[in-house]
Amino acid sequence: MIKLKNIVLPLFVIMMACDSDFEKINTNPNAPTSVDLSSLFAHAQRVVFADGSVYNESLLHTYLWTQQFSNKNVTNNIFQRNEFATNINNSYWSQFYVTKMPNIIDIKRRLATEPDDLKAKHVNKKAMVDIMQVLNAHFIVDSFGGIPYSEAFNAFNFDDQNFLPKYDTQQEVYMTMLSQLKSAADALTTDTNQENFTDDLWYGGDIIKWKKFANSLRLRLAVRISEVDEVTAREVIDDLLSNPSDLISSNDDNLVFRYNRSVFNNPLLGQSNSFLHETAGASNFVDFLESSRDPRLRIFFNKATEGAKAGNYVGVPVSPDARDVANLFVPGSTKDYNSEYSRVHSQAWFNDKFPEFLINWAEVLLLRAEIAQKGWSSENAEQLYNDGIRASIEFYSALYKEGVSFGLTKNPTSPKDKDEILEISTLDVTQEEINNLLQAPGVAYDNANAINQIGIQQWINLHRNPRELLSNFRRTDIPNAISHPVWETIVASGTIIPASDIPKRLTYPTTEYASNTSNVNAFIQVQGADVESTPLWWDVD
Repeated sequence: MIKLKNIVLPLFVIMMACDSDFEKINTNPNAPTSVDLSSLFAHAQRVVFADGSVYNESLLHTYLWTQQFSNKNVTNNIFQRNEFATNINNSYWSQFYVTKMPNIIDIKRRLATEPDDLKAKHVNKKAMVDIMQVLNAHFIVDSFGGIPYSEAFNAFNFDDQNFLPKYDTQQEVYMTMLSQLKSAADALTTDTNQENFTDDLWYGGDIIKWKKFANSLRLRLAVRISEVDEVTAREVIDDLLSNPSDLISSNDDNLVFRYNRSVFNNPLLGQSNSFLHETAGASNFVDFLESSRDPRLRIFFNKATEGAKAGNYVGVPVSPDARDVANLFVPGSTKDYNSEYSRVHSQAWFNDKFPEFLINWAEVLLLRAEIAQKGWSSENAEQLYNDGIRASIEFYSALYKEGVSFGLTKNPTSPKDKDEILEISTLDVTQEEINNLLQAPGVAYDNANAINQIGIQQWINLHRNPRELLSNFRRTDIPNAISHPVWETIVASGTIIPASDIPKRLTYPTTEYASNTSNVNAFIQVQGADVESTPLWWDVD
């Protein structure tokens, strides 16, 4: 302390002796002293969708594990290792703690320190930021299990900083998230005295839609924990279904993010080039959609343009051994895999402006159908199921029409894409088609097999939402051996890889072991070994 004073005191004297204009001449007049809260909020909304690693992991692993795509360059050892993409855990972790949360916490801190008269005008702002925090947190906690949460952001608290936060269990985080969402939804108000964010990129300041989004997200989380904590789940569900109009109730309420054409582009574009040439629709996914004449088949996939089955929808087995036995391709070859099989539309995937979504009406309807089928509500499960299918088809028809209308017409690195251009008119879906689908074998509601049917329709509906696709698959274990379509048995070099061997979680990044050593080591003694086979709290099967 004495040495510090000996340094600081002379420096203070020197500073006092400087020109009185020191501060003025050393201040950049063009530099902002404070960033507008609306700008911070808009940036926080953008970075929710900015994680290209999500798509990288999804294209290489998630879509394989959930059996919606087959990839020609996936060799046997990828299934035998039963792991996610290398280093994806580091990327996800840093995206949450370094990229996504700092702006959110900064906004919350600034709102909390405002005078009381401003706090009264900013109730909606606080609620919206809390909802965004939960949205980000629920993805990361469903990826890793327990995470630092209650103490994670105390480093931003200048009065009580903590750079080594403890870990909360996944159950603790879920209870906090459910509480945060209820408080936020209850607080949101259409009071005209409220000052809302001027740069709301999601809902344009529509508070009713924000409330519906918060409640629908809360419903998703409640259903997710229903097998491990039915009491809490049903309390939340009963509360929400006491006023279902406060849930997402049309496709206009969906959370769809539309990329700014000049500033912010879809990160999927950077991952799509190889994906378009290396993948095809999985056999069971394509065959089921085709057998029921589901119009989403032509929305999702092209027909083969070459080979013996040109002009038809042609899926490929996910299992490496099944692909090899059928001599469908040579792993690692330069053959244009997709020209002979059903591939995704280049305008929808090789497209830096294609909109993305995080939750839609169909998901909410199908969750409610599942709840009703289990006897947890008095709603009509069959009606909700049918409405969910209809909502999903209409949503995807509109989404792809919007996306391909301003997307690239082909993948510039593949001349063959000129033969696979998706015409907007093919995305039109008639009510007759939907009605026929609802009566098709395997789709027509069957009370005895309804849970599997609802699960399959959710599986289809989450096609362009890979985060939820994987989480919902882990929760429901659908497709499975008795669903239609069934789970395709994975055989790699003669070794059967059962669905139960699919990775359950991501392992904690190396940075945690280097910087938060004692806390992460203590926590894995509670949660279980830090390996991908350790199940999450809500994944009881």
